[in-house]
Amino acid sequence: MIKTLMGIGCRVHWDGSVWYLSIYSRELVETLKPRLTDPLNDKEWLKGFVDAEGSIYEWVHKNNKTYYQISITNTNLRYIENVKRVLKGVGIEYRITITKDKWRPRYRVLINKIESIKRFLVEIGFRHPLKAEKANYVLRLYL
Repeated sequence: MIKTLMGIGCRVHWDGSVWYLSIYSRELVETLKPRLTDPLNDKEWLKGFVDAEGSIYEWVHKNNKTYYQISITNTNLRYIENVKRVLKGVGIEYRITITKDKWRPRYRVLINKIESIKRFLVEIGFRHPLKAEKANYVLRLYL
């Protein structure tokens, strides 16, 4: 349908756990870039961004206790600056790590304080069904 209606090359593929739609169009990227770098609604933008670039997972076990962490990773510093701005505006504490990818820096925003995780899950959250399910589980643990 995308090929037919929009004339844009795309491919649907399965990675073993989820279906992906890959769209190949420089024009579409250029059209969407302004909304990615200057969102209209900060919280909704971040919710969509973390659905694509974020995760929530078990972090470490200490004294028989499970800890969780939210991670948002991207190589585009401008997007990471927007993530930081929205998190600060909501009052969520985070830290940034930078690792070297094969060809450019990879920025990772990490949220691991319990109060910040709770605030993130209540104020922002996830739409992706698997991430939302895990987020609800973690939120019930922390309440």
